[in-house]
Amino acid sequence: MTLPFVFIHPFEDGNSRIHRYLFHHVLAEQGFVPKGLVFPVSAVILDRIDDYRRTLEHYSKPRLELAKWRPTNKGNVEVLNETINLYRYFDATRQAEFFFECVEETVNKTLPEEVDYLAKYELLNGFIKNYIDMPDRLSYNRIWCLKKFEVCGVPCWNRFCLEIESNKRSTPHMTNNTVIDLGTPEGIDPLTE
Repeated sequence: MTLPFVFIHPFEDGNSRIHRYLFHHVLAEQGFVPKGLVFPVSAVILDRIDDYRRTLEHYSKPRLELAKWRPTNKGNVEVLNETINLYRYFDATRQAEFFFECVEETVNKTLPEEVDYLAKYELLNGFIKNYIDMPDRLSYNRIWCLKKFEVCGVPCWNRFCLEIESNKRSTPHMTNNTVIDLGTPEGIDPLTE
């Protein structure tokens, strides 16, 4: 249902965004996604945008050669021959396989990564709020800093979360030096920068 919308391309801009919205809508209407949950398949599609374009062009590009058209004064095109049969019945196997791969990657990779991110974020945010009185924006900035920087290929926030988890039963007292020892890049004080 969503692919013909992209092939018809009724709007000057936004056709792919509307196509992705319709894809989400169909998944929700079919009960694939629980009500209120945003299934981030669009993030996977956008990560694979070149594959997405190639998948759409696999079908549409050869049909463009069969359409006769001319440019209009308004910067659009006027189709001069009948093209409805080019798009009415088509083999969407390649497109279905691509979208299945995107859904599969969303379920097996993107969602687990998102859950892991949210769990670590909540752990770090709780730790920060427990020991340091600061606005949410500053707490977010500290967590972003820990997530962004790596030491020996390991994100600092992974090391920090492990340290918090290992000290949960005792009462950890982490100072600026402890945070720096956990891998904060040299020269950056994550509690004051």
